[in-house]
Amino acid sequence: MAKDLEHEELVLVEKINSLINSKTSVDEVFKAIIEGMIDVFGYFSAGAYLLSDDKRYLVVKEYYINREIARGIEKLVGFSLIDYRIPLFKGSILKKSIESKGPLIIKARSELEMVVKHHTTSPTLRKLIRPIVKLSGLKSGVGIPLVADDEVVGMLGISSREHDPNEEDIRRLKIFGVQAGLAVKKAKMYEELEDYSRHLEKRMEQKTGELEQTQGKLIRSEERRVGKECRSRWSPDHLKKKNKKEKKRE
Repeated sequence: MAKDLEHEELVLVEKINSLINSKTSVDEVFKAIIEGMIDVFGYFSAGAYLLSDDKRYLVVKEYYINREIARGIEKLVGFSLIDYRIPLFKGSILKKSIESKGPLIIKARSELEMVVKHHTTSPTLRKLIRPIVKLSGLKSGVGIPLVADDEVVGMLGISSREHDPNEEDIRRLKIFGVQAGLAVKKAKMYEELEDYSRHLEKRMEQKTGELEQTQGKLIRSEERRVGKECRSRWSPDHLKKKNKKEKKRE
């Protein structure tokens, strides 16, 4: 049994490694990681979060929990949890974990309520913390900052209804945290490169359009000048003057 689990761990690590070397989006990376964590280790809940570019928010990119519970929580708060921006305010437990690059370990429901409370600064939402935690049935969890090249790019977390996080949970998360951090950073770089390429393409199209407009104006201006010159050259008055000059020469 232990060997089977160890084999599945290696398969998951290899899968994440393959994402590092592929043109995969950030969303696809997080989805693959969460699905792997749930399928391989059977955690009741897991979540993946991307650190915003200004480092002021953790953005919920992927999460897993029982579908009915997820619907119940979203009904309570009034919005979808995907892409929810968790503020990293001064004194935030999540902010401290990110700054220290160390694990966030939750061993009691009261601690879990405090962490969930730090997911928002809204007084209205904070009143819903206990109902949310009660509905989820969760009692413990672990969060690991995703670090790549000594830079935090996000966070990965698991939660349980049954047991407190142990050294094995932390070990697993650290292993996948390293790989996931690299995969996320690579995916972000790829997306930024794609965005920049689209920006350049749009600018090129814009510049081409501007050049075509300028060229069109020059052509029309030249056509008007030539037309005016031709009309002037072949006008009756011009022809009379031309004939007079030719007679004088004779």
